[in-house]
Amino acid sequence: MLVFRYSYNGLVQGTKRPGYIKSRIGCTVGHMPLSIVRKPYGRWADAVHLSNDHAEVVIIPCGGRIIRYARPGGLNMLWENTLTDVSLDTGVKGWHNPGGDKVWIWPDGRWNDVLGKAWPPPLEMDEADYEITVTGDAVRLVSPTLPKANFRIVREIQLDDNTAALQTVNRVEPVGEPADIPIAAWTVTQVPATQKVTVLVEAGSELNQMSRGKLAAADFSGPAAVLRRDPTQTAKVGLDGIAFRVEYDGVAFTQRLVGASDGEWGSGTRAQYYVEKDSIVRSTYMELEFTSPRSIVTSEGPWVAVRWELIDQPRT
Repeated sequence: MLVFRYSYNGLVQGTKRPGYIKSRIGCTVGHMPLSIVRKPYGRWADAVHLSNDHAEVVIIPCGGRIIRYARPGGLNMLWENTLTDVSLDTGVKGWHNPGGDKVWIWPDGRWNDVLGKAWPPPLEMDEADYEITVTGDAVRLVSPTLPKANFRIVREIQLDDNTAALQTVNRVEPVGEPADIPIAAWTVTQVPATQKVTVLVEAGSELNQMSRGKLAAADFSGPAAVLRRDPTQTAKVGLDGIAFRVEYDGVAFTQRLVGASDGEWGSGTRAQYYVEKDSIVRSTYMELEFTSPRSIVTSEGPWVAVRWELIDQPRT
């Protein structure tokens, strides 16, 4: 049976962002409390490590990314680029994609108008070091101010005390006078490519084809849409979705949209799925993406909140 399991139900919209539901159960024998430590991770000299009995999370300053989300000592649910030779990676001079989970602004087709440049993403949004502050059990990341745009990206990340639940609240914050162009906060989670991904969608949702490349199949006959990739094509689609689910080595990784700034989403834009064709130089990834409604940048947004969870699957 397909399971999307969450401790939080319902979508919060407006100025009040969803609070984080903590499972404080007191001290029990063998229970490891939430730990937050700053130490190196891989090639990153500075990283924030969050861990408890159920999950471990690593956050790096580069682009304000979550680079690892896993069961303790287990398989990383996020795709991490192990290539250090940029020329073999993206095909774009001077741009390297580390992987993991990040926040950009959407639509990327308006980057030139808003940010003053199109592809690749500006350094301040994607590769510059975000300022990291740890306060209590929360990690806050703040990007440099994006030139011309007069705004910055702010992320607040929390791991639950005694479950694998992780919540991110991601917003675009004004610094000065931002451009009078509606944009959305856009979470982009890169995960290892699998044959299929399941998307919990609203009744009547249809596939919004956002690229020339196409998927192998999209099945909307069940309670959730099942998307299957074609390894020979790079493709992107949008849906009126509220949750993603993928499986790796007996663990289901789920993401659910739990909050966003006020406004309406365009049809087939709230949840977006991107998958690249099989790479010949490194492992292949796909992207699970959520957007907020588009709005002019103010102190009230745009913002979007997403909750992650790990669910162990029965062995057969």
